[in-house]
Amino acid sequence: MIDSGFAAHFAANWAEAWNDHDLDAILAFLHDNFEMVSPSIVRIAGVESGRLVGREAVSAYWTKALEMYPKLNLEIVHVLTGIDSIVIYSKIANDRFLAETFYFDNAQSSTPMVVRSISHYTQ
Repeated sequence: MIDSGFAAHFAANWAEAWNDHDLDAILAFLHDNFEMVSPSIVRIAGVESGRLVGREAVSAYWTKALEMYPKLNLEIVHVLTGIDSIVIYSKIANDRFLAETFYFDNAQSSTPMVVRSISHYTQ
């Protein structure tokens, strides 16, 4: 089970990397075979399944997203813990909210990596 200290630390570092628009720092959290599922992938990348696999594909997508939203800023509202996952609930912009579920390969290791994320947005 993931403890609240790890979850809070991860969430703060994740938000900092995004708020700095530091793609290398963002990618450093991810396993090589990372899978991302998001409705934004459909809209921004034109991938109808809403799924991307691998750092390279995700990097290209996030590069485009950061160019489209240069003022993107995550404001963490809540962090929830699970067995091998956490959920970060954030305010993003224009009174919109984002809930991201992150699954880790080995939450008990010294450097757990994110293997999968699923994003949900308010409309």
